[in-house]
Amino acid sequence: MGLYYLIRAENAYKNGWIIVGCIHTPEDVTAIIHQGILPTHVIHLIAPFHPPINELIYCKVHAEWPIYRRRIFHIRHLFSKVLVEVYLQQKSLDKIIIECVNASKLRSGPNFIKPRIIIFGPRGSGRKTQARMLAAKLNLVYINFEYLICQAWTSESELGNKLRECKSEVCFHSELMAQVINKRILEDDCLENGWVLTGFPYTVNDLKLLDTLDTPPSRIIFLDIDINICMERIRHRRYNIYTGSVTNIKEQPEVAIKKELKIHLKDDERYVQSEVNKTNFQVNISQS
Repeated sequence: MGLYYLIRAENAYKNGWIIVGCIHTPEDVTAIIHQGILPTHVIHLIAPFHPPINELIYCKVHAEWPIYRRRIFHIRHLFSKVLVEVYLQQKSLDKIIIECVNASKLRSGPNFIKPRIIIFGPRGSGRKTQARMLAAKLNLVYINFEYLICQAWTSESELGNKLRECKSEVCFHSELMAQVINKRILEDDCLENGWVLTGFPYTVNDLKLLDTLDTPPSRIIFLDIDINICMERIRHRRYNIYTGSVTNIKEQPEVAIKKELKIHLKDDERYVQSEVNKTNFQVNISQS
């Protein structure tokens, strides 16, 4: 976690950074990638006494070499697109430094990482509006979890069957809901364009499970808003019972007469207050 904050310091953003001595296992690589730490170059210094990395038969090597080889092989694989090899041989330190600098210049870094964003806040906070605007601005895929879970629920699939077995208690099964999201964000449009999600997480456990996704969120945005503003927005909000469209009857009182509009069950003020308390608790947990 300390590394996460170090590379996001202003001077690191401006000048770039070099990480040395903190990656020893494939698990270390996975951990830094999940934190959004993505090097443009990975330089592997190969000592002259090490046999080739693809050598299957070893002799006259130190006892720890097989463990090192297994680890370095997987580390190299994870960094394969940005990997640069520098053979030390009998070269001087100055020459090795020059080779490392040249290798860094000759090879371009990875493509821009597509945004993976979660926006959450209580009803009336404008989370869906902000998500749609962000999706339009950055050409992201907008995922409404409430709609997504309904699609998964009605689908004739193994996951759909599991959701239906939970009946009304599906919101207590964080692992299943995470599977629904994981399946969606691994589809081609999300992988190619990035995505912005609303309606999830519900609980602290949901929040913790976000790190288990194959492409976890790179940003989580909490909309900190006065509860009174949320209540004011919801108080005048009505839904068309046939189309699901939303109308503000304070701004468009004439529409309320022409259409059959109802209050959404989740727009009850007690529900919203409970959602605010829950969201604030989630934010405190995520920052601790």
